[in-house]
Amino acid sequence: MSAGFAPISIGSETSGSLIMPANRASLYTMKPTIGLVSQQGMVPASTHCDSAGPMTKSVIDLANTLDALIDPRLADRVPPGGYASVLTTSWKGIRIGLLEPQKWKPSEEVIGVDEAFEKQWVRS
Repeated sequence: MSAGFAPISIGSETSGSLIMPANRASLYTMKPTIGLVSQQGMVPASTHCDSAGPMTKSVIDLANTLDALIDPRLADRVPPGGYASVLTTSWKGIRIGLLEPQKWKPSEEVIGVDEAFEKQWVRS
């Protein structure tokens, strides 16, 4: 995905399976609300936590892929014209949160250490 061999990918998020690879590969991703995307065909770690979601190189691709993933029985939850129709280029209403890297650093039991990533993430 990040090397350009695929335009989109679908992953299953329980505890970082979308978030962590997207973070490291500069991709856009999101975990859809549980139940919005069918779990049929997934081998979930937890049926109460797993949700399939897109990983893409652009926001528009993310919105269009999410439109395709939504369970057809729940199509009434998709904005008219699809998720891409509500994208804007405005920062109005955007809120940004900040975590202290040293305090919220993932443990080595959860994720392996990558020296180059560590240098960029925690500028020591």
